[in-house]
Amino acid sequence: MIKLKDLLFEEMKPLSKSEIDKLKKKLKLHKDSPVRKGSRGQIIPPKLSDKEKHHIIFVMLKKTRDKNAKKGLSFIQKHWTKMTKAERIHLDRLARGKGTTGSRPMK
Repeated sequence: MIKLKDLLFEEMKPLSKSEIDKLKKKLKLHKDSPVRKGSRGQIIPPKLSDKEKHHIIFVMLKKTRDKNAKKGLSFIQKHWTKMTKAERIHLDRLARGKGTTGSRPMK
């Protein structure tokens, strides 16, 4: 009988070099000439195993995740109509090149 612990350990095993090369080749082939099927010519994504999906998400996209985490959420702003009047005034002052004048930052 297979234990749950064994299943989880099996999934977390890293891919070998040859498996990584096959995965990259599979993704590149699909990008260069996508497979289209059906009456409307829909693009069909490549079939990936759970190990391959795990590798893409946690290994190949790690640099992107780290870079986004380093930026933080400072680039996300509220829509103009959702801001308070104080926030809009503060944005106007920053756009004109005037920072905060007090000892504490404006909200």
